[in-house]
Amino acid sequence: YNEQQCEELVKANFKYTGMALIETGMAWFWPDWRVKRLVTVVGKERILEQERNGRGVLVICSHHLNLEMTARIFSQFAKGYGVYRPNSNPAYEFIQHRGRTRCGHQMIDRKDVKSMLKVLKNGQRLWYLPDHDYGVNNSVFAPFFAVEQAASTAGSSVLIDATKCAVMSGVTVMNDNRYTLYIGEDLSGQFERRNPVKAASILNQEIEGMIKRDIPAWMWLHKRFKTRPEGLQCVYS
Repeated sequence: YNEQQCEELVKANFKYTGMALIETGMAWFWPDWRVKRLVTVVGKERILEQERNGRGVLVICSHHLNLEMTARIFSQFAKGYGVYRPNSNPAYEFIQHRGRTRCGHQMIDRKDVKSMLKVLKNGQRLWYLPDHDYGVNNSVFAPFFAVEQAASTAGSSVLIDATKCAVMSGVTVMNDNRYTLYIGEDLSGQFERRNPVKAASILNQEIEGMIKRDIPAWMWLHKRFKTRPEGLQCVYS
């Protein structure tokens, strides 16, 4: 990308950031019929087949700015459990939790790994977002875009190894005021047991593809590459 193209991406990202506030309200408060008329789902049968087979699915999502709409769209045909961080403000946490669970989803605190494992072992779906930099603890370094050693959570490998679940991605793209949810193929056959670096590499590559569907729609305001291996310079300095 040249400088002008980068400038256009930044402007588009600002627009998506503002739209995220509106989409959150849509996701939390709109009735089903109003959401359905704006939605197309590609790959729906893939995830429903796993349900028929009684197999849990680790649904890999990314911090796209329309994430709340993605969750709401999934609730219409494939309900499950979302991993999240409870808000420290009790009033906002009440609104957030109610908005996210009013259509059938349930929420699990990101620290409650035991419950995550139970969900997957019981053949249910767990929404998991491994695309951010969560710090050095419980992380490995794996390639992500042009950064060869990006801090990536090792938790994905733990969940997959312990439950033998299916691993499928889900990302929503908006075009012409309509939303298209793309559900990926099962990636579980690519993973090796007790190899968190390879697991992170596979998922980072999948997330790259999800982001490339609509580059400015991802949460670029997050400092994804802040944590660096010891001795390497911060990319933001």
